[in-house]
Amino acid sequence: MTQKADDRYARQILFPNLGESGQTRLAASSVAVAGCGAVGGHAAMLCVRAGIGRVRLVDHDQVEWSNLHRQVLYTEADARAGALKAETAALRLAEVNAETELEPIVAEITPSTVDNLLNGVDLVLDGLDTMAARYLVNDACLRAGRPWVYAGVDGATVSVAAFGPTGPCLRCLWPELFDRTESGLTRPAVINTAPAAAAAYQVTKALRLLTGSAPRPLLFRGDLWDGTMSRIELVRDPECTCCGGY
Repeated sequence: MTQKADDRYARQILFPNLGESGQTRLAASSVAVAGCGAVGGHAAMLCVRAGIGRVRLVDHDQVEWSNLHRQVLYTEADARAGALKAETAALRLAEVNAETELEPIVAEITPSTVDNLLNGVDLVLDGLDTMAARYLVNDACLRAGRPWVYAGVDGATVSVAAFGPTGPCLRCLWPELFDRTESGLTRPAVINTAPAAAAAYQVTKALRLLTGSAPRPLLFRGDLWDGTMSRIELVRDPECTCCGGY
C-alpha cells in the first residue's frame, strides 16, 4: 500500500476488523450499485470514500427536482438539465477519489439485461425502488454465486439485509411483494435522513463481505423517528423457487 493510500485511509485502517489487509482487499474489490438515487447515491459515495477499487453505477433515470431533498450526488443544475444519474454520479464521485475506477451504465434492469449489467463484480448494492427489480437482482446474483445487499426506505424506517451467494434469499423472506406504483398507490413518504442511514448500514455489510467477514443472515429494521430497532433471522425456505435447491 502506498504512503498516499496510508494517509487517505489511515483512520479506517486503524479499525481492527479491517486493518491494512482489509484495505488492500477493498482496493481489489468491485461493486455494482443498482440504482443511483437516494440510497444508491449515498452507498456509492461511501464505497468510493472507503477505497473500493471499482464501482459500477447502473441507472436509466434523469435527475428531477423531486430528487434533490434526498439524493446527495445531484444539484439544481442537474435537475434543470435533466442530467442522467449514472453519468452525473460518476463525474461527482471522480472528484472524491480519483483512484476508484468508475463505470457508469445508463440502462434499466430488466429480465433481459440484469445478468449482463451485474456481470463481473464481486457484490451488488441495492439502490432500486421497485420490488420487481430487486427480485431480478436476487435471482441473477444467485445464478452467479454473488452476494448482494438489500436496502429499503419507507418514511423514517430503514430495512437492510445481506444475502449470500447460495441463500437464504429475498424470496425466502418475502416470496412475493407488490409494488406501490403497480397497484395505483403513491410512492412512500421519505425523510431525507433515512436513505443515508440505510446506505450506511448497507455499505458496512458490504465492507464485511468484501473483506471476508460475512455478517449474520439478518433483516435489520430501524425507525429513525421513534428510535426503535428490530432484527429478523433469515432462514432458507426449502420450498423457495429460487434458492430452495441449494
